[in-house]
Amino acid sequence: KVKPLRKKLTKELKHLVKADWDFKVRRMDHQEYLTVFPDKNSLDTFTKLNGFEMSLFGLKGKIIKSFMDPEPSSVLHTV
Repeated sequence: KVKPLRKKLTKELKHLVKADWDFKVRRMDHQEYLTVFPDKNSLDTFTKLNGFEMSLFGLKGKIIKSFMDPEPSSVLHTV
């Protein structure tokens, strides 16, 4: 169930922002995802919205800026 939603979000972002960009959508929490925008201007545009409905799958969302690294630099190991 997680992968299909991540794939849908990727398709929506490609449709809304830039078709040839790898958004690297990553699930952070139940309804929270982290992605990488192609440029500051497009990110700034979407963060000004209180929320929006995406046209392909009818998903609703809100985009906020994050200072988290989209690529984890380490892997947690069980001890």
